[in-house]
Amino acid sequence: MSEIGSIIIYQLDFLIPGMAPSFASSLKHILQSSKSRIYPLFRPQRKHLRTVLEENLGFFFERATTDVFAILFFERYS
Repeated sequence: MSEIGSIIIYQLDFLIPGMAPSFASSLKHILQSSKSRIYPLFRPQRKHLRTVLEENLGFFFERATTDVFAILFFERYS
């Protein structure tokens, strides 16, 4: 087999060769991996998403309130 033939086989064995063949993603491994689209991961409910948003807004409100009180304190005592 010529050098060109071995390169073609190499390209069929590895999907993404990368820097070195030892770091390549094996096409066989990718095809045999579990089907993640058939069994989707848990998705958060809408209530959960809303709760996280409220927590973030509460954090920013608390921080803004602290800044306002700090400004008023320094204006009064400076």
